[in-house]
Amino acid sequence: MKEENSKKRMGERKTNLDKPVTLGLLLEFTDDFLIPRLSDVMSDTIKSEVGKSEHRMKIYVDDKLARFAAEITGRSEKRFEKIDRRFETMDKRFETIEKRMEKGFEKVDKRFEKMDKRFENMDKRFDRLEHIRGRDVLFKEKVVDVFEERGVCGPDDTAYLRGVI
Repeated sequence: MKEENSKKRMGERKTNLDKPVTLGLLLEFTDDFLIPRLSDVMSDTIKSEVGKSEHRMKIYVDDKLARFAAEITGRSEKRFEKIDRRFETMDKRFETIEKRMEKGFEKVDKRFEKMDKRFENMDKRFDRLEHIRGRDVLFKEKVVDVFEERGVCGPDDTAYLRGVI
């Protein structure tokens, strides 16, 4: 039975193949079947090729970006390490400067203490001198008063002497 069915089909195929093909039939077949099918196949092929090329481009760009990022981070890490080392040396320098300043301030404090003692001594001396000067001024005023009482000098002379005192 299978053989009979296959023979019938073969016969139908032969009959379809034996029919004459007209130009209208060819154009209709081309418009209805071939062109849409070819455009589908072409668009699928183009889409797959475009997708592949986009994928390759994406991989290429990602690789380039990764390389540049690695170079940039490598450079920046080196620069940051350099900056860190500079900061460490600057910190050490500041520490030594602070130590020197502390020692210097201690010396300056000692000098100020010595100077304070000297000024105290000088204040005592000035107090003595003022006391002596005060006595001297009193003596001079008494002398001018005596000159005035006795009439030894005139009013201009006494005014001059009081101005000098």
